[in-house]
Amino acid sequence: MAMNRPSMIRRIDFAIMIISLVVIGTALGCLMVITSRYAAIEHDPNVHRYLARLSLIALLLLLFVVFVFCWMVMRYVFLRLRHRGQPRRPTPYVNAWALAGKRFKLSAEQERELDELDIEPPQPEDKGDQEEGEDQADSASS
Repeated sequence: MAMNRPSMIRRIDFAIMIISLVVIGTALGCLMVITSRYAAIEHDPNVHRYLARLSLIALLLLLFVVFVFCWMVMRYVFLRLRHRGQPRRPTPYVNAWALAGKRFKLSAEQERELDELDIEPPQPEDKGDQEEGEDQADSASS
């Protein structure tokens, strides 16, 4: 399913999709009605055939839009009914760094290259030690 987005944004997206489908359906319906009316009064067989085909294409596209519209509404209603009774549960905590460390193993060559580098990992600083160090630095400078 889609990523977890705020419900207001999902509602706005859904409303925009529905409005777009309604506008497209209205335009196709108008095109179908206009072309079928002109085809009915046209005396030239070539123009009549062209307008009838254009009206048929508009009708097929209109049926497709109605199908997509119904599918979206049914999906929305189904999802709303399915999730209505289920309260959301919090996601369990997972230490991703620990999992990555267990899964990622260095080759022997990479281990040797890493050992050749003289990199010391940073040590966590204790605030109590830091204050004493500052006091000693102040007394040394006086």
